[in-house]
This record gives sequence, structure tokens and C-alpha cells, in this order.
Amino acid sequence: MIETSSRPLTDAERRVLEADIGARGSLGDALLAGGFVFAAVLGGLLIVLPSSWEYGVRSLVPAVVGAVAGALVFWRVRRSTRRSHWQAAVRSDLDRGLAEVTTYGVQEAIAVEEAEDEGSHYFLRLTDGRVLFLSGQYLYEAEDGGLFPNSVFTIIRAPASGLVLDLKCAGEAYPASSTRACFSEADHLENRVPEDGEVLDVEFESLRDD
Repeated sequence: MIETSSRPLTDAERRVLEADIGARGSLGDALLAGGFVFAAVLGGLLIVLPSSWEYGVRSLVPAVVGAVAGALVFWRVRRSTRRSHWQAAVRSDLDRGLAEVTTYGVQEAIAVEEAEDEGSHYFLRLTDGRVLFLSGQYLYEAEDGGLFPNSVFTIIRAPASGLVLDLKCAGEAYPASSTRACFSEADHLENRVPEDGEVLDVEFESLRDD
């Protein structure tokens, strides 16, 4: 079961969207600044290294500096593109002023182990037979409170950006029926990891580990 409707954003939800734009920019700028400081320190080593050092060691420093600087430029361009797309999506959500409210009926859950701190992952068998995939740190609070997985829950999202504004559980909580290994690097590279909120037309039992 999936039931979706729209309603106006609350003032609190607007503040979340506005804060998220600033938070992403601040973190990215801090990481970039730190990277350039690192490259500058390596460059400075070239000046202060004693002449008695082997040529091979001295020649390694500019190579490392060049590699770090090149990586930083690539990362900066890529991050700027992603950030601009994200900001445009969030601003679209703010301009439209609507939240998407979706309620799901779920019969069973398969958990996926978390590789790092990207958030929890679940394949959820809906009451209509389809499979919902959820992934994100927003699931932590409901899990810690013993409320998730749940037979009925509602997710409130900003439609354009997909940012989760709230998760409300209203049914019966139960543990996942099984847990599969975390997604591999190959899974990510070959696009075998679904997007958060994606509904899949697959056999639920096929999603368990062999």
C-alpha cells in the first residue's frame, strides 16, 4: 500500500530546508580549505628539505603536491556542480512550498548492513507485493526508539530534493526478518544500489543473501 498526498510546508520544515543549504556549503568549503592547506604544507617541504636528501625523495614532493592539487581541482568542480544542483532543488521546494506525504503499509523487512555511516538500509515488502527501498540516517531515531521497521509509517519529503523532513510510525513495530551483507563497491559502481524511496518490482525473497 502506498498513499501519497501534498500539503503546505510548515515553518519548521522551511527552516530545515534553509539550514540544509547552508550546512552543505559550509562543510564542503571547510574540506576544500583543509585540502589546500595540506597541499601548501607539502609544497613547503620542497623548500626546506636539506640538500643532502636523495634526489628521488626530493623529486617525490612536487609529484605529490601536483597530484593533491589536481585531485582538489577535480573535486572542487564536481562538488560545485552537485552543490548547485542540490541548491536549485531545495530552492524549488521552498518556492513551491509543498511537502510530499506518503504512507506505506509494510509486511516484512530485510535489513542491509551499514558499510560506514551512510545510514541504515532496508528492503520492505509492501502490502501490494512491491518492494520499497529506504536508506539514510533519518532512520536512526525510529530504530533507536524501537519503532522501525513498522507495519505502517509515513515519510514526509521535500519533493524536488528528496530531503526527508520527518518519519512517523503508526503501526506495529517488528524486527527485520533477515540481514544481508553491506553493498559492495561493485554494487555501487554498477548501479545495483537503489535510491532512497525507490519502489522496485522484484521478488522479495530474491533480495536475501544466498
